[in-house]
Amino acid sequence: MEIVHDIFLNIWQARERLQIHHFASYLQTAARYHVYKALKAEAASISKKQLTETNLASVNLGEEKIRYIEFQQAVDKHMNKLPDRCVEIFNLSRKELLSNDEIASQLGISKRTVENQITHALQHLRVFIRS
Repeated sequence: MEIVHDIFLNIWQARERLQIHHFASYLQTAARYHVYKALKAEAASISKKQLTETNLASVNLGEEKIRYIEFQQAVDKHMNKLPDRCVEIFNLSRKELLSNDEIASQLGISKRTVENQITHALQHLRVFIRS
């Protein structure tokens, strides 16, 4: 849609100096070149993004891994202040990626209890992260 809009906008802006004899051929050619131009721009932006991500990943990979491990240890230490059942439910939800229904049936508790425990753990973590 953007390409069609650009083509007709260009035609309108250059209407006084354009001499188009075969309008259908002109539109087909204009569309082809606009598509090529758009694809080239997209490929260039993707290449730049990949290059930037690759450079950042290679430069900071070790440092980021250390930061992640330290943060995870701090979170785990803080989570240990919560009741064991709350930590267990939170880990099943966030680390094991189980649904609330699956956790409830696995532990033999209600879905609402699972939701309450996860909410409690998340509130506890928010306080920790803010400080």
